[in-house]
Amino acid sequence: MAFDGTFLFKLKEEMLCEISSRADKIHQPSGDELVFFLRGFSGTKRLIINLSARPRIYLCDHSPENPATPPRFCTVLRKYLSGARLKDIRTVGFERICFFDFDTFNEMGDEVRYTLIVELISSAANAILINSDGKIIDALRRSDLETAERIIHSGARYVMPPSQDKSDPLETSAEKLALAATENNKELWQAVLDTTAGVSPLIAREIASYVDGDVTKRCEEIPNIQEKFQKAFQKFQTMLKSAPQPTALLKDGEFFDFSWCEIKQFGNLESKVYPTMSALCDEFFLKKQKKEQSAAKTGELARYLTTLRARIARKAIARKRDLEKCEGAEIARIKGELVKANLYAIEKGAQSVDLANYYSENLEPMHILLDPALSAADNAAKFFKEYKKLMSAKSMLGKLIDECERELDYIDSVQEALSRAETLSELDAIKQELISQGYVRSVSSKPLKKSASQLQKFTSPSGFEVYVGRNNTENDKLTFSVADKNDVWLHTKDIHGAHVIIKCNGSRVADEDLVFSAKLAAANSKAKNSSSVPVDYTLCRYVKKPSGAKPGAVIYKEQKTIYVTPNE
Repeated sequence: MAFDGTFLFKLKEEMLCEISSRADKIHQPSGDELVFFLRGFSGTKRLIINLSARPRIYLCDHSPENPATPPRFCTVLRKYLSGARLKDIRTVGFERICFFDFDTFNEMGDEVRYTLIVELISSAANAILINSDGKIIDALRRSDLETAERIIHSGARYVMPPSQDKSDPLETSAEKLALAATENNKELWQAVLDTTAGVSPLIAREIASYVDGDVTKRCEEIPNIQEKFQKAFQKFQTMLKSAPQPTALLKDGEFFDFSWCEIKQFGNLESKVYPTMSALCDEFFLKKQKKEQSAAKTGELARYLTTLRARIARKAIARKRDLEKCEGAEIARIKGELVKANLYAIEKGAQSVDLANYYSENLEPMHILLDPALSAADNAAKFFKEYKKLMSAKSMLGKLIDECERELDYIDSVQEALSRAETLSELDAIKQELISQGYVRSVSSKPLKKSASQLQKFTSPSGFEVYVGRNNTENDKLTFSVADKNDVWLHTKDIHGAHVIIKCNGSRVADEDLVFSAKLAAANSKAKNSSSVPVDYTLCRYVKKPSGAKPGAVIYKEQKTIYVTPNE
């Protein structure tokens, strides 16, 4: 990511508009993020200071959720900076360090200055509050007193991180920059990166592309290299002095990088230009953050469901094995009947007996082991007791195995819905469904909130509204609350997927509307990557929910089947 020194240089010019604003509120939504509410003549702006693996600062109109109990550093900032007026925003050259100077009054009524130093260094991002004497009051991340090269602790004097000893692109002439870049025979972009302060690899490659289209060429391979480098640096210096052109780069519709200037090194790669640097950062990082949070939550749920399914499957296998043992119930009954019929012929204390099996066509003798401590009548009773026990277990195991099969089927449906979930609200809806079914324990004592997300709606070729369920809860809502009894209901045949409703209220649905809706059903199912997917359709009046069935489970009749191939 290109939040480098040049980006901060341009962003600072934009943030200077907030000079004289007051720090109205200070929040710390997470361990590595601070939010300052800056109230000025133009309204209230939020200054976002994020010190995660991708450190950044920018202004926005919204703020993350604030925790009920403020962390330690947040309370310190509130103590010293609440109500303070922002007097200046400073940077040192093109270092990724920003100084926010605040003026306020101390307990004696004297005006004092405090400075919040934001170090946007990926490996050691930090926020440090110092007083006018340069003494540290506190920091977001304190250093280890025994091993740290820089002491970052209350009472210590603030010392800036060591400089990289590179040339300032505005203070150094283009001729000197070109000379420094060509001193060693490096690749063009690496020569720029090692020479010029404040540039990221993206900007270094952009400057190098002004020299040659292949930025991986070595300096000695380029004729008149110093002259070409001098022109490239002159162009870069002109861009630094001009108004920024905040640009996000997209690949296959997804953000992958950004810059304060137009990037041409990738040819015709899709890009998006923003009115301000902060607007660029806000959308870029917000989308990245939501995508990462969504991926993390999806992975967490997916792992849980995989583990849960494996546990239920093992339970089903164990019960099936026990069921196989119950097949001996009929033999136990026959033994009991034979012993009962031959009480007179069995000697007391006998350990076994061979009796004619009159349940067999050929009356083959059956060898029966007996308990010598019991009488013949008690042995017969013992066999009948074993028979009843096995039959009772057989009946119970059959129900338990059916229950396991239904659970496995339900977990498969949840996994399919999870594979289609794209937003945090959809993931939360799936988690809430699992909580309501007792598969996930709720960490809150508050009742579950119903999802406020809008139903997924499409328009068919003839203009009918077509609704698609995104999870089992939405499937039930669509089929039994939203749909009219004369609407058309669709679902992939014997394949987990979404319920699809055509809101026609009994009107004739054209074939093209059925095909359109069937493709939606197939695309939102486990068979989304298959061809010739069977999709059943019927009227909603013929769709019923069995008593006690899991969310999303239905039975239906009077259906017809259409075969479609889903596509984008």
